[in-house]
Amino acid sequence: MKILLKNISDTELLSKTKGLVLKERELIGEIIAHLAEIETRKLYCDLKYRSLYDYCTAELGYTNDQAYRRISAMRLTKQLPQVKEKLEDGTISLSSANMFSVLIKDAKMEKPEQVKVLNLIEGKSKSETATLIENIRSEKQLPPPAKKKVIVKQTEGSKEVRLSVSISKETLDKIEQVKSLYANKNRKGESLDLDKVLDMMAQAALEKYEKELAPKKEVRRINKRENLGAKKKSRYISKETKYKVYKKAGGKCQFCGSTKNLQYDHSIPYAKGGSNEHANIRLLCSNCNLRQGVLVFGTSVMKRETVEVSRPGTNSCSSKLN
Repeated sequence: MKILLKNISDTELLSKTKGLVLKERELIGEIIAHLAEIETRKLYCDLKYRSLYDYCTAELGYTNDQAYRRISAMRLTKQLPQVKEKLEDGTISLSSANMFSVLIKDAKMEKPEQVKVLNLIEGKSKSETATLIENIRSEKQLPPPAKKKVIVKQTEGSKEVRLSVSISKETLDKIEQVKSLYANKNRKGESLDLDKVLDMMAQAALEKYEKELAPKKEVRRINKRENLGAKKKSRYISKETKYKVYKKAGGKCQFCGSTKNLQYDHSIPYAKGGSNEHANIRLLCSNCNLRQGVLVFGTSVMKRETVEVSRPGTNSCSSKLN
């Protein structure tokens, strides 16, 4: 039976609130541990999310900042396991852990110094931690933490997004030059809007990339590496095969649609006899590629192995496991 808060005593109300805060801290530790395991298994790929961040915001309902703080804290606990305990007992907050994580990365701190700074921020408020870390950054002559340069806002169901981005003066000058050139070319003298200019520039970059990726049309000579592959089984994937796979996939991961960190992967793993033929090669992002590795070989093997990826435009193999 649910107890109405207005019916409990002042002492009991204060006691229950304190107990709930303790439980909340314990839950933070558990959530971070769960996120760490989800990231290890790349489970979000099964739900077609491109990253753990997308999973946290879209599936779990966290705001952008909430997701970022939890993921940052989770990755920090992998470096320093004692951080999890301090988050659970409330001696450091998620915000403090996030600031600490940025400092470690920017200062390239070794483990002993990380532990030293962690002890310094223990028990400090968010503002005290910010001051302490700012002093350390100043001592090490580090620039202020980099701020996010791109902010994208998209209304659900809308085909348009609102983009806020910081660009250099040189880039802006080039954009204005493109607008002027096309205004001069246009008989009416109308300049292009920024959306059209960015679309044209992006399209030109994609076409240039695909042109570089495409195999030469003339009769190619069999290079030493391919000749070796004919005599001995090799992981080598030909440029022709890569180009066909890339075009078929539309330059996107064939599982989640991501365009980041694309790699060529064997559908039937190379380690299990998979060939380098076009039908057995697919284009995946690094996360989905690792997820497939986890499904086939397990997390313990994936953690042990050094993954060597093959990105569009290169001729190396897709993975040491495949």
